[in-house]
Amino acid sequence: IQDLIAGIKLISDNTIVQLISNGGTMIFASQTDRIGRNMADILKGQATLAARLAAIKDGKEFIGYEYSASSDTNNVLKVYIPVQLGASKQYMSLNAQIVVDDMLAEIRAMTRNTIVAAVAGLLLLAVIVVWVISRVVRPILAVSEQMKRASDLDFRTDSSKEWLLKYRDEIGMMAQAYVNLQISLTKVFHDLQEESEQFSSTAQNLAAISEESVASMEEVKESVDEVARLSESNSA
Repeated sequence: IQDLIAGIKLISDNTIVQLISNGGTMIFASQTDRIGRNMADILKGQATLAARLAAIKDGKEFIGYEYSASSDTNNVLKVYIPVQLGASKQYMSLNAQIVVDDMLAEIRAMTRNTIVAAVAGLLLLAVIVVWVISRVVRPILAVSEQMKRASDLDFRTDSSKEWLLKYRDEIGMMAQAYVNLQISLTKVFHDLQEESEQFSSTAQNLAAISEESVASMEEVKESVDEVARLSESNSA
């Protein structure tokens, strides 16, 4: 029985396990100096001693939190469970004294790990948000800005937006399409400007020719008038 009880491991190595007869004698104890001694002598003066001895004698359970002289902490869970061996009508009590801090250590560790995981999750979320802003929102805003300039018929090259062409997705395709549109429209405007200049030059030439024709017609008219005067003079 002592070997069986000695093999009991609860929560941590700080747990004390004891087997107590119904008369209060320590049959087995993790602290071997208690074996064979009476519980009333060992725990003399403790507030719940009488209640524990009564529970052991009557074969009842007892659970309580209180100070433990055998532990470095005053927060200890003390559990007494009645045990009946074989056909014997007498009960013994299996006692376990567990340091509450040891009981809560795993919960605290889980809480700490949960907090760490939550913080790591928030940091990861922040990284994802920054990535989304840099990879999606910022390029879309830049493309929108270029479209606005195009709506104002401003097709000047903006070197600050060349980074959009490095994208290999829909953003890059939109940026490249805008550049192609910009090149095409710039060429159209250039061709229109050349045609306009040629038309202006032709118009100026036509105006000069018209002026020359008017001058020639005036000279002819003067010649005709002179001939008419001469003809009238000869007739007279």
